[in-house]
Amino acid sequence: MYKISLLFLLLLLLSTGLNAQERDFHIIRYDIKVQVSSIYDYLSVEALMEIQHNSSSQDNPLEINLCKNFRGIDLRDIKVYDEKNIPLKYEFRNNMLKPQKDIKQGETEKLLLTYKIYPRKDPSDSYATFAFNISDTDCRINSSITRTDNWYPKIKGTDCKRLPPFKLSVDVPREFEVMASGRLYYISEIQGRKIYKWENYENITDRSLYFFARKCRKVEKACTDGFKVKLYVPFNSIDENVDYVANVIYKSYKYFEETFGATGLREYKAMAIPEGITGGYSGFFNSMTLGEGYFTKKIENNEILFPTRNVVHEVSHTWWGNIVSADASKDYWLFEGFAKFSEIIALKSVFDKDVETESFRRLKLIYMAYYGYDLPVIKASEIEEKDLQVAVAYYKGALILKSLELIMGEEAFFNGIKEYVKEYRSKVASTEDFRKVMQKSTSTDLNDFFRSYLDEKGMGKYSLSIMDSSKDGQDYITQFRIENKGNKNLYTLTGIKTYLEDYNKKVCINKDTMCFLDVRNTEPSNLSSIKFDKDEIYLVCEENLTGPGGYVYITPRGEVKFTGIIENTPLAKSGIKNSFTLLEIDGINCSGLNLVKVNRLLLKNRGTKVKLLIKTDKEKKEVEVTY
Repeated sequence: MYKISLLFLLLLLLSTGLNAQERDFHIIRYDIKVQVSSIYDYLSVEALMEIQHNSSSQDNPLEINLCKNFRGIDLRDIKVYDEKNIPLKYEFRNNMLKPQKDIKQGETEKLLLTYKIYPRKDPSDSYATFAFNISDTDCRINSSITRTDNWYPKIKGTDCKRLPPFKLSVDVPREFEVMASGRLYYISEIQGRKIYKWENYENITDRSLYFFARKCRKVEKACTDGFKVKLYVPFNSIDENVDYVANVIYKSYKYFEETFGATGLREYKAMAIPEGITGGYSGFFNSMTLGEGYFTKKIENNEILFPTRNVVHEVSHTWWGNIVSADASKDYWLFEGFAKFSEIIALKSVFDKDVETESFRRLKLIYMAYYGYDLPVIKASEIEEKDLQVAVAYYKGALILKSLELIMGEEAFFNGIKEYVKEYRSKVASTEDFRKVMQKSTSTDLNDFFRSYLDEKGMGKYSLSIMDSSKDGQDYITQFRIENKGNKNLYTLTGIKTYLEDYNKKVCINKDTMCFLDVRNTEPSNLSSIKFDKDEIYLVCEENLTGPGGYVYITPRGEVKFTGIIENTPLAKSGIKNSFTLLEIDGINCSGLNLVKVNRLLLKNRGTKVKLLIKTDKEKKEVEVTY
């Protein structure tokens, strides 16, 4: 008994220590000033913090993270001052600053940090310039990249917390326009420079601080209800494109306000930046960035509305990751799975074109390309392969929400989503918080669904077979057996179509069980009469099916190209690389096949050998792929 009590006490002390900094010290206000140097070689930062000491304990010293995990920079000239501007001694190691400053319990004191951030070339980091850049045309700290969210000082242990009230001043040469966190409330000009001053919106703060400064022109579009879309666009922008993008932003924003809850704000900001590795896309609280090409080139959307639907995705991040925030290191899908789902359901309202089912179908196919090599959704942030991370967090995350809508019913599902936004507005939520809110909106127990499809990897597995057919008057009754072959309950919409019947049926099959469906027809029915996952959008698949570890896309010229290939998968092991052209699959010519059909042909049972005819930069050759 003594040993058990001692162990419990030790665990309690350890858990208390992990959260000590968050409990002991708390930043209640920021006033941060950033200046771009005159020769564009560094950013100087002055960060004034009001820090409150909440605990009676003096055992834990004040520790401040500064540029933690911020790759591609050099941090120099750090100085620390108290509220009387008296320099303080400090220790700085591994991006952790420990000032020699005692703040008494219950008191609030100001602390000023000054430092300079220099860019450092890092060829191994493909996101470096997208996240942080300083030049005579483009300066930015893009805090949508998790590591650049730490460019300003934070109390140790509070990385995922919401911002307190803030002011952010950005000092740039006069030719620059600036878009930054919050609301612009003041611009001054002196000696060839401009100072833009921003502050948090009333009653809500941003999740993170960012700024973009570019030589461009600012365009403000006023909508009929007084809402304003503020665009920072290239000087050579096409006016029709500017109007089009502004309209897409406005329609998306209004759809999301109606569907998820009003923001209470009357503006939205968007800045065009070089496309770079991500296409230029970033979604913030009430603002976004997008590629310059939207404004300088003719916009040509494909059959499912790419690329402009990406704008809808980024607008949704006002809600997902900002109004409701999350810890990206634990619940990345709460950002991106929700945004991908939102993007799809908004398309009909924004573009007046219904491509929802086809969009979810393609999400499932791309996720299936990695089936058998994936990780649980709640571990998506740990996945190093970017393509696999996107398939799990974005695509499977969105499909989980689509399945949840099926299970709960449309009305209960969206009522739950609205309640989730309302309850966690301006807070940090977790997957468990989301589950609890959704559970209140339905009498159906959601525990097994969340555990099976979020905490565990993979999908539900089934087999479909015919039991028998018998005559019933002039008709035939065929009995089908659908057996759950996996360790998850199955949820899907099943379609039955014969000469005599045409209907859909919501089906739930618990693990270790099966169900039977009687189908009426003018003749004995075959397997084509029933489609277990009718629209191919729910998280079920035939047993033993596995993915190739990559997928294909079709170029405007009709070429079928490989992409997203990850290591240690069938495609990679056979030597196939991204950009190789796929010509045939087991003798089937891929030319003329649509995207869904050709990717579906690449899904095979484990152990299957497939012959692919491919074309590299140098030759055509046949490759055998073993699944």
